Amino acid sequence: TDYFSDMDGFEWALDAVNALTAAGVINGKSGDMKLFAPSDTVTREEFVKMIMLALKLSDGSAATGADYADVDVQSWYAPYISAAVSYGIINGVSPERFGVGEPITRQDMAAIVFRAMKCAYDIRDIEQTAAPFGDHIDEYALAAVGYLSSKGIISGYPDGTFGAERTADRAEAAQIIYNVVRQCVFESRLPKVNAG
Repeated sequence: TDYFSDMDGFEWALDAVNALTAAGVINGKSGDMKLFAPSDTVTREEFVKMIMLALKLSDGSAATGADYADVDVQSWYAPYISAAVSYGIINGVSPERFGVGEPITRQDMAAIVFRAMKCAYDIRDIEQTAAPFGDHIDEYALAAVGYLSSKGIISGYPDGTFGAERTADRAEAAQIIYNVVRQCVFESRLPKVNAG
């Protein structure tokens, strides 16, 4: 089933978008749920929600507060941020702020995915794999980028760079999360925690 009418030019992400939509992990943009807006940037809270739902680390049912001044505990994203903080999956842009509304960078996305995978699945073969890219990647994301690229979950650009500080669009985020789920299912890794 093709859920959205605006995926022209993003056919490479169509399977990912359709599968994650069917699973309730992603949805259309508010105002017109037939539009996915694949080229729109992904905010930090949007990506946290996607990965927490995809790996069944949160069902969005409760928020205990995340100790960030910019996280409204009554907001739709608060339960996912709260759960991600409790699992040690995310850090804020500062000790006081999570960075609500800010576009997520590719290296932050990689670091969050890596930590979420380690938390949700019994991954025993994580090795320190050098990131195969020619540009600078901050130290906190190096292991994540190296591991995820070695598994085919993320990739760089044709010029051999990773684009660590570049922002991710919605199609790219969907494809990466879909790759994570497929990788874990393929290797028969069972979740260690339940949603909640």
